[in-house]
Amino acid sequence: MGKPKWVGIHLANLIWLDLDELERLYPDYTRDTLKGKRDFWKKKILKGEAQMPERPPEQQQPHEGKLKSTWEVAAFNRETNEWETKVLSSYDHTGEGELTEEMFISQAAPVVIRPTKTSRKKSKDLTAVILPDIQAGFRQYEDGTSEPIHDDKAIDVSLQIIKDLQPDEVVLNGDNLDLPQFGRFSQELTFAQSLNPTLDYVHKLMAQIRANAPNARITYLEGNHELRLRKYLQQYAERVLNVRRAGVGERLLSIPFLLNTEAVGVDYVSGYPANRYHLNDRLAIVHGNIVRPAGQSAAAYAKASENSTIFGHVHRHEYAKRTAQNYRTARYIIAQSFGCLARIDGAVPSYGNGIDEEGRPVTQYENWQHGIGVVEYRPGDNAFDTHQVHIQTFDDYQTKFNGKLYVPNEE
Repeated sequence: MGKPKWVGIHLANLIWLDLDELERLYPDYTRDTLKGKRDFWKKKILKGEAQMPERPPEQQQPHEGKLKSTWEVAAFNRETNEWETKVLSSYDHTGEGELTEEMFISQAAPVVIRPTKTSRKKSKDLTAVILPDIQAGFRQYEDGTSEPIHDDKAIDVSLQIIKDLQPDEVVLNGDNLDLPQFGRFSQELTFAQSLNPTLDYVHKLMAQIRANAPNARITYLEGNHELRLRKYLQQYAERVLNVRRAGVGERLLSIPFLLNTEAVGVDYVSGYPANRYHLNDRLAIVHGNIVRPAGQSAAAYAKASENSTIFGHVHRHEYAKRTAQNYRTARYIIAQSFGCLARIDGAVPSYGNGIDEEGRPVTQYENWQHGIGVVEYRPGDNAFDTHQVHIQTFDDYQTKFNGKLYVPNEE
């Protein structure tokens, strides 16, 4: 075949095929050269300098089953100032034979990232945005409609702030997926076919964060809800838990692979509940596993550690501070939760929530609050400042930050 130009089908092969197949198709290149060219083009795609190619036809696997329902989702393209829509579908499995994981779960499809052009005033301080407890998921009803359990309006406001602020870091601090299919609550049939749409949604959300903050480091902390998948596989499907992609060694049934985090430059930090991410020597971010009556979880974190802690899990705005003295001086230890980006009206499955005869959640507001966090800090053993961004859920989601009023985009 000779040495091709990496466009069209050749670029699609380079991105999608495994290295063994690439060596067979392009014998003039060594394996290391092909891997290097793949990495080079992935970076160009990530930066928006090249278009993500479609999967080669021979790699596409049609879904076996009959179409059950379709629904439309929309996203606002800030470059064209227009809404773009995509039709999603759910399926009933009607084929014969054993049901395999490929039929109900697959890696999120890559999204082309076009970085937003914006400016930000230079400062000696670094800035991080903390996105707490998104709990992404969908219910799919018999009439073909779909309903999210994450809060699209609160998330939209958060994305606008990220675009304007141009932070150095964005941290998703756990439970960004709800994964009710693998939870301990009663299994609702409305969640049965919604796992793949949820994976696609979270991948697109990460891609939008990357587009809004092209130079930011994005970190995704594993929470107890992400851990649900591994626990479920350990209990019910141990034989496929560690299935790996041939020639690569990557675990297929893992959150990073299914969400395709590599394609959008997101670092995944596993190991809940021990996992943590440090913004500097004094401030750690965790998902958390401490739950106390309202307002008391922060006090428990402040007491438990000699470092300050940003935590999630409780879905509430909480803050506590204490003064810790050492032999030379003293230091403030703070603990803070910024709330959540999940719906707070009873849509997220929990102990006190219920569904009606049609499988729709009954409205019952939790003692949860919407919000995100902004942290200004310097690396090393230095001070920092945290800022609670209040999303006014019951006043049309109005949010004031840095002297600007944010409201969700009209759908």
